[in-house]
Amino acid sequence: MSYKITSIQSNLFLIKTTFIKWVLLFLVCMTTLNSVFAQNADCVILMDAIKGAYSGDCKNGKANGIGKAAGIDSYEGQFVEGYPEGKGMYIWKDGHYYIGQLKKGKLNGT
Repeated sequence: MSYKITSIQSNLFLIKTTFIKWVLLFLVCMTTLNSVFAQNADCVILMDAIKGAYSGDCKNGKANGIGKAAGIDSYEGQFVEGYPEGKGMYIWKDGHYYIGQLKKGKLNGT
């Protein structure tokens, strides 16, 4: 009889630990996805090709400062009033990239 109780307790312990592991995994995944796809609702990107996910500094509702934006293309660097401006790296969807200066979302250098 005590063998059955121990077996049941062991099974319950396994179920509890498995459940806790799944809950923790779910929370980690949700947190990661939230940070990856977080578009600051108050922060606008004014270039259609990189609209989508944004993380970074904001001012007056627009991307301003250092940030990362990803849409069809992606950009990481400085933003001014919602546009890539200053030093940064722009990556097109085909994998080509530009590292250098941008001015109001346009390449500004060699």
